[in-house]
Amino acid sequence: QVVFGGPVNLSGGARTIDTTNAGGTAAGASITFSSTTNGAQDLTLDAGTAGNIFLTGATGGSTPLSAFTILNAHDVTAGAISAASITLTASNGAANFGLLTTTGASGISLTGTAIGLASGATTTGTGTMTVVNSGTLNIAAGEVLTLTNSNANRLQDITVNGDLLLPQSTAVQFKNVTLNG
Repeated sequence: QVVFGGPVNLSGGARTIDTTNAGGTAAGASITFSSTTNGAQDLTLDAGTAGNIFLTGATGGSTPLSAFTILNAHDVTAGAISAASITLTASNGAANFGLLTTTGASGISLTGTAIGLASGATTTGTGTMTVVNSGTLNIAAGEVLTLTNSNANRLQDITVNGDLLLPQSTAVQFKNVTLNG
């Protein structure tokens, strides 16, 4: 288990926190950031198939990260994340996020089992949002998903309990969508 008990300021290049020993121990272990994480650097987290990731404070709140990537985790519990790009490549449990905000061309890409956005998501510039999961993407009631680009966004297996705000020029591919509210 890896625990950062205080604020983390990234500098000096890309950083990776990997509790799987480069894949040698697939189960991995939990990774916890108990406070804020800031810095215009890439940050990659890999907690394996059984480890959880906890991001208690804002990630990129005062200085957005460059690329923020979660390679693998069982459950993910995160507050707000601000970065040029946000990627979740695998989560076999629940992945729940606060507000996701990106400014780069890679946007937001989430792949998992059950993804929740408690405070919505915003992509700006040319970044897109892609969500592919075997469960449900749940956007909390009263929250907004804002995709401000004209590129193809892909949302699959989603339940929207909040608002889905799409400017006229936004292209979205939907598959298996439930709209509530």
